[in-house]
Amino acid sequence: MFPSTLTVKAGTVVKFMMSKDTREVVTFGTAALRTKLANNLFVSSTLTQEAVYPSDNPALGPIIVSSTHHGDDFANTGALDRDPTTPTIPPSMLVKFATPGTYQYQCLIHPQMQGTIVVK
Repeated sequence: MFPSTLTVKAGTVVKFMMSKDTREVVTFGTAALRTKLANNLFVSSTLTQEAVYPSDNPALGPIIVSSTHHGDDFANTGALDRDPTTPTIPPSMLVKFATPGTYQYQCLIHPQMQGTIVVK
């Protein structure tokens, strides 16, 4: 993830955008929840909705990340990619950081890809 750490003001909207020919699922939440979702993505024969789809309806505005929005810091962009063979999957997602705090995220497809958003 680039940059691996980003500091923003509360209320800032950040655009998570994929590079050419990449596929990611940007997920925020506790380390245990992110690990569980990443493991289920490849181990389970059934993909979970919370791992594949956005945590909020993007047609209504940005995905919300806050310490209370989903009760456990969880937020998810859903699948993102810039592969021309999958035009229905969006290449980017807007994410709003509503409240101060430090939010860890990772890609569920590539769990070693992680980052931090510090909201002041």
